[in-house]
Amino acid sequence: MGLFSKKSDVPELPRAPTLPKLSDSPTKPHMLPSIGGGRGRKMGDQMLKSAVTDTDSPMHPPMHSTPMMHELPSDSSEDGHKKEVFVKLDKFTQAQKTFEKMKVKMSEIESLVNKAKQLNEREKAELDSWHEELDRIRSKVTEIDSEVFNQV
Repeated sequence: MGLFSKKSDVPELPRAPTLPKLSDSPTKPHMLPSIGGGRGRKMGDQMLKSAVTDTDSPMHPPMHSTPMMHELPSDSSEDGHKKEVFVKLDKFTQAQKTFEKMKVKMSEIESLVNKAKQLNEREKAELDSWHEELDRIRSKVTEIDSEVFNQV
């Protein structure tokens, strides 16, 4: 007989017991406790901040496997308090490197634009000299025409 052969006898399982129905109006409403115990949003914000940042308490030893976080300043919120933004250190350094690359590219672009501007100025000067030369030739042609061919 093979390892994966079909078995013809499958036992039938007993039915699960039925559960009683819940009433539509509970006798005691389930209320969740508020964060901060009624001391306002500031306490809740502090609790959230302490939960997110690393603390060196005896109960929670410092974790060296998680990357450090930087706090970046941001615009103030609607209620006037400053919002805090936390970014992982590797994301922060990657953003710094990208920003430095952008600055290098911007200086390269600025250099190319300056070269194009200088080239354009040289072309304009060259065209102006051609127009002056053409005007001198035109005046000589009209002078020769009037002196030589109009007298005949």
